[in-house]
Amino acid sequence: MGFKADRQGVEKIRQAMQEKGWQWDASTNDAPLIEASKILEPNEQKWPREYQGKIIYAQGCSNENWQRFLKGISIGNEAFKAFCQALELDWENIVDPTSNNQLQKRQERAKFLEYFWVGREQLINQLTAKLKENCRLLVLTGITGIGKTSLGYQLVKVLEIEGFQRSKPLDFENDDTTKDFTSVAAELLIKWHEKVTPDERKQPEILLNRLLYKLVNNPYLLQIESLEILLEGNKDTGWNNFRDEYQGEFWVKFFQKLLAAPECQSRIIVTSQHFPTQSQEWGYAEHWCCHLLEGLEEFEQLGLFEKTGIEVEAVSPNQLYLKRIGAAYEGHPLALLVIAGEIMSESFFGDVVAYWEKWGHEIKKIEKAQQQEKIESEKDNFRLQRYTKDLRQLVEKRIGMTFQRLLDDFPDAYKLLCFGAVYRRGVPQEAWNKGLKYGEEYLQDMMDVLFDRYLVEIGETGYMDVEEVVRQHNLIRSVALTQLKKCKNRR
Repeated sequence: MGFKADRQGVEKIRQAMQEKGWQWDASTNDAPLIEASKILEPNEQKWPREYQGKIIYAQGCSNENWQRFLKGISIGNEAFKAFCQALELDWENIVDPTSNNQLQKRQERAKFLEYFWVGREQLINQLTAKLKENCRLLVLTGITGIGKTSLGYQLVKVLEIEGFQRSKPLDFENDDTTKDFTSVAAELLIKWHEKVTPDERKQPEILLNRLLYKLVNNPYLLQIESLEILLEGNKDTGWNNFRDEYQGEFWVKFFQKLLAAPECQSRIIVTSQHFPTQSQEWGYAEHWCCHLLEGLEEFEQLGLFEKTGIEVEAVSPNQLYLKRIGAAYEGHPLALLVIAGEIMSESFFGDVVAYWEKWGHEIKKIEKAQQQEKIESEKDNFRLQRYTKDLRQLVEKRIGMTFQRLLDDFPDAYKLLCFGAVYRRGVPQEAWNKGLKYGEEYLQDMMDVLFDRYLVEIGETGYMDVEEVVRQHNLIRSVALTQLKKCKNRR
């Protein structure tokens, strides 16, 4: 179905078109089609192209689509964005919300983050105080699933009240997000009502300086999520420097110059499993800080269990076992959510004691190993190492146990989860069903099993003609991918 402009958006489009001197009929003046083509396919040397006697523009850039765009009729989402960008308009301020499920899913994602948020009030106060003072760059690090994105969301809410202007987060884990510095800088400048010419897109140094000028002189609030995607390395060896393929040289310059500026009104919150080793040479320690996020405190762990519907009152026999479970996984929020999903499943119906009687031996084994680690690491920094590697392995192992139980209880839901792991972003649930061919009703039943166990969540995507898209947290997905080959072999 695609995007269309709302009534106010159409007025803004026509006003911008008049300012540029563009015509309604692009067949007589094809400037809109040329500019949109340059945006969609910037590596093409010349637009338009001629092929077998026909004039060719980038896909979606046609006179018919241009006229539909001007009338507020739906066109492809990429073409819609390109036309808006060519007119130097922010597409999110033009699009009709009823045609844009992407924004709706982002709101649903925010509701999920909000509902399952517990505690960390003291940390929020500490970090907010730093951002209100001299800290212009906050880097939240920690293993996947520990709550970095959720914490960033909470900080943004507070700073927005203080007058900072919030922008859509840059989520580099999303395949649709551009990652090279030039494209990111251009998109941000356009979002902040700046013109970017095709020639400037070929000169990253100019875009770098323009972007810094906007950030220094305006109170913008920019979130950058999953920065490790731009770095060399992996989850096992760690991440190092910025990749050349994403114009790493300019990403380094960007952060260096941002920190070196005498003043800066904007604030940037970055989440990453690791931060580049190059940051050690940046200096200006008073202008940035890095916080390693650890697990939830005991009372926060109980609060999270309670939000899933588990009884946690002090008089309940559940509390002792829940505390031991929380301590075993060091308060890792995603691990605890998955365990809560098992406790609330049809196997136990919220009976923590019954769950402990069946699976408590797993927790006891972890407790024994942790006690040994404590003895061995009393005189070194082993605890920090565990948070970056050993805890991740422990949590991945725990997720693997959940997969095995899912296979035992709901083998078809297990297959659905494994087949869905091939998608990096949110997609319609029917896409997960391509190789399985479950009936519509049965597919929904199996998907409900996964939702009930917190193994899938609402995702954000560019699909406009579906009511719901689903995704897997990257920690769940990493385990699912290892299971996918086994799943195919079983077939």
